[in-house]
Amino acid sequence: MTAVICAVTSKEIEKLKTISETTFTETFAKDNTLADLAYFFAKNYNILQLKKELANEKSAKLKIVEVVE
Repeated sequence: MTAVICAVTSKEIEKLKTISETTFTETFAKDNTLADLAYFFAKNYNILQLKKELANEKSAKLKIVEVVE
């Protein structure tokens, strides 16, 4: 199996936000309240913060776009 990986672009910021919130919730919801999750998302997964991270050349910005078997 081979995965095709490419960089996330600023055009995909809403998708990145959604995926980030979904995966974080799936992983940590059982250990946090809804208020805790909302606070974390507002602070860490807001559009401005995600744009800053995409602009930072030291931030990881990869996504899997295709898996070939």
